[in-house]
Amino acid sequence: MSYSPPQNKNIKGRKLKSSLKYISSFAFVSLLVVSFFFRGNYGQKTSAETPKLSKDAYRTAQGLDYRKAMLEQIQKGEMLSFTGKVYFKIENREWVVLVNDNKVYLNFEEKPQIVDYDIIQIFGRYNGTTTYNTVAGSQKEVPSITVDYYKVTVPMK
Repeated sequence: MSYSPPQNKNIKGRKLKSSLKYISSFAFVSLLVVSFFFRGNYGQKTSAETPKLSKDAYRTAQGLDYRKAMLEQIQKGEMLSFTGKVYFKIENREWVVLVNDNKVYLNFEEKPQIVDYDIIQIFGRYNGTTTYNTVAGSQKEVPSITVDYYKVTVPMK
């Protein structure tokens, strides 16, 4: 008996299988990315969808307890009033502020008139936590606040 190497008669079929594997892998990864960005409480109203509260309603608002916020021990939609230092902009309406050296994610209805390092008073509603991508490429989980009102108390110099 002599040995004969395998024949490569079905090269087109192998290329097709390889292409299908690539396409299905790409579709799966795309689905994961889309589901990550659109995860949420479907069918439930978030504080961003509830009507804006009056400024007077914030007279009884509590301050931000960072530990409770990170552990999600604050009721979603809870009114909060606190001061923070503007740290950086994620997008036009999304910013991160420092509150006692802890990062907090803010979502504004409209583009705010703030710049990095402004000190601002924030009146907003707790949304739970959210994750954002850092410049270094890692992910950071932080408390998320929908801002109803803000006031620049100390402008950046």
